[in-house]
Amino acid sequence: MEIHRPDYWFRDPALDEAATIGMAAILPRVGQRAAVGFAPDTALCVGAVETLLWQPPHTELNGWVDQPSEIAHSYLVSAKVIDLATSLEQRNGFSNVYRHHVDIVSCEPLLPVLHGLHEEAKSWGLVKVGTQRDTLLVWDEVHWCGTAAIDGLIFVMGNADQSFMELIVEDVDGELFGLFNGHMDPGGSSHHVGRHRLDRREQKTIRQVIQKAHRLADTASAYLTD
Repeated sequence: MEIHRPDYWFRDPALDEAATIGMAAILPRVGQRAAVGFAPDTALCVGAVETLLWQPPHTELNGWVDQPSEIAHSYLVSAKVIDLATSLEQRNGFSNVYRHHVDIVSCEPLLPVLHGLHEEAKSWGLVKVGTQRDTLLVWDEVHWCGTAAIDGLIFVMGNADQSFMELIVEDVDGELFGLFNGHMDPGGSSHHVGRHRLDRREQKTIRQVIQKAHRLADTASAYLTD
């Protein structure tokens, strides 16, 4: 299943994101109309119901690599697209985005959704690039990578040239299953949720990445409350 990762969710400007924040104050609610910011290369259709990734404020700005514990506080939000702004706007710390208004249909914690996935015959695969001699996985080219254990799953991220990649995988009896796959480069971004049994080549590559990866830890103190 393809999902979309907004650049940011518009929140109450009176909210002090430097202080302790209650999840109930910022989490999208079913029936609520919300506003989200998307980069110009994201194509959404008015009337469509899309699955969006919601992340807490720190991760939204800095990524899971900076605060891996917030994977457990991330959500998948089903939302109906109501309208799309025709002009770009800018928010400090973010690139220019188009504002989209959406109606929230459902909001589910990410990790339980991932744990409940069933294997799909055709889900997604790791991105490949062609060379004069061969076809390579972009993950084969990573020059910096990190990993963290989250709720029995493994988060893996990697930088390769102009690509930034994220995986959440599960190790079952020595075999890796991918559950979340994100890939971003200058050409755009793609994100998928689905249980994908990594093939032999993918298994070898991701195992090697995990073995050499830096162990990630939160860089900011906890600020979210129930």
